[in-house]
Amino acid sequence: MRLNWGFGIFIFILLFMAFILSLVYKCAQQKVDLVSEKYYEQELSYQQHVNKLNNTADLNEKMQIRYRNDAFMVEIFYPANTDFNKISGNINFFKPDIAALDFNLHVKCNDQYSQLIPVSTLKKGWWNIRVNWESSGTPYYSEQKIFIE
Repeated sequence: MRLNWGFGIFIFILLFMAFILSLVYKCAQQKVDLVSEKYYEQELSYQQHVNKLNNTADLNEKMQIRYRNDAFMVEIFYPANTDFNKISGNINFFKPDIAALDFNLHVKCNDQYSQLIPVSTLKKGWWNIRVNWESSGTPYYSEQKIFIE
């Protein structure tokens, strides 16, 4: 039996259809995590977030967030021109690709204006560290991405 061009086109169309169907199946099985389940509520309070960013921009000394690979620690340095006893807030560790790994911690600033957070149990990859904090009643917000190896 000889293969002609009509048979070749038929085989190509069958293979293309099989590829598209397998692609649709794989896409339907993909888990999609939202950044937040309450994104409508967060949009309504966005002006408060803008105010926090403006307060943070007005600081003379900025908050610093560093990942120490040698000690598997995240160091957060708060501005020294604030009263460390009056610093409060929360720290959110946000994993963009796996929402189930997200967690929150309370701000616990020591007298060196820093906080050490052990991260040896965290999954490798990119993490966003979001710090909502306030000092003497003024709210601030800082965010930084780190890569845990």
